Amino acid sequence: MPPSTSTSSFTADSPYYATYISTQQSRLDILSSNMDKIAKATRAFNEAGRSMASATHDLATTCRVTDSSAPPDSPDNAFGSELTSILHLLGSVLTEVADGQLSLCESLAASLAKSLEAFAHTEKREAERLVTKAEADTQQYDILMGRYLHPGRAEKDDEIVKNTMTNLKTTFASMSRRNDKEALERQKVVNTATIKTVLDGLALQNCNAELSRFKYLRRMESLRERRTFELGEVMLASLHGIRAYFHHASDLTNGLTPKLTRLQATQAEKREEFKKQQEPWNNREHKLKAHIGEATAAVQTSTALLNAINEGSATGVGTTLIDPNDMNSLLKVEDESGVWKIGSALNSSSLYSRTPAKGVITEGWLYKKSTSRMHLHSWNKRWFVLDKEGLHYMRGGVLKG
Repeated sequence: MPPSTSTSSFTADSPYYATYISTQQSRLDILSSNMDKIAKATRAFNEAGRSMASATHDLATTCRVTDSSAPPDSPDNAFGSELTSILHLLGSVLTEVADGQLSLCESLAASLAKSLEAFAHTEKREAERLVTKAEADTQQYDILMGRYLHPGRAEKDDEIVKNTMTNLKTTFASMSRRNDKEALERQKVVNTATIKTVLDGLALQNCNAELSRFKYLRRMESLRERRTFELGEVMLASLHGIRAYFHHASDLTNGLTPKLTRLQATQAEKREEFKKQQEPWNNREHKLKAHIGEATAAVQTSTALLNAINEGSATGVGTTLIDPNDMNSLLKVEDESGVWKIGSALNSSSLYSRTPAKGVITEGWLYKKSTSRMHLHSWNKRWFVLDKEGLHYMRGGVLKG
């Protein structure tokens, strides 16, 4: 014969039932507690994610900077057309990133936080209600059965059991002494019907108690299967939300790739143009440094010559000597030193130049002798402009004729 298989069963008054309830409640508490932790962590993630999305939106808005003082393609624009376009592209991408972050947070909050909290709290409340009902119905059955078996211990609220069981012997004894067979038989019928009513009530209570236990057992047994697909569906919804987020990010990346390729090519061209633009700057910087070297050598020579004259080891400084009575002698010395030529040499080494205003012939720095009686011998540096109307100079930022 093949070995017989059977499912172990137990009654409500056995210790196995109490152990089963304790084990199932403990497992449910663990499940509910962890679902609550996941829900709280999801809410914290949602709050942090919303803050991050808000900060990303602010960053995107800040990147869309503009210089209202000049058109984007104007050389006077603070950012320039290329940098403005890159910043606006960055701003638009960050806006989409922020929208994706917010969508992910809302998806996880709806699928995880709300669903897990609802599942955990509902299951725990329902299990507690069912086990309380089962215990109450079982306890009521035990009380009724105890009163039936021990009528002398019956409470005042169960007079039907007490009166029936305690008066049976007295009634039968009295009728037997009177030899009233007909009344005795009738009383037997009444008493039997009464006892049957009590027993049927006990059976009904036992059925109700068993039904309560059955509902609890069924709920706990079904939970082991339902948690797989009900909670699994919640997790799948969350995974779908995450997939949608990365799918959105993938679409954003795919759309961004050709733009980045074009921008990188443009940036490479701009870098090469910049390198070429630096060449004349470097050449002229080299010339300026050469002038500085020549001026430094001249100062060192003049200083050494002056020291030598003071010490008596030298007798002259050049072909021309300054005569206090001859102003031309000073001019000749200035020409020999080249002090007034250095400005032209430095200007020729400077790269920056601007297009002069219409009608301007030439412009530049000159020294103007003061006309003030307080400063008759002072020379002031002024910016002079020569045009068709005459020679003008700038003082305090304003041209004067």
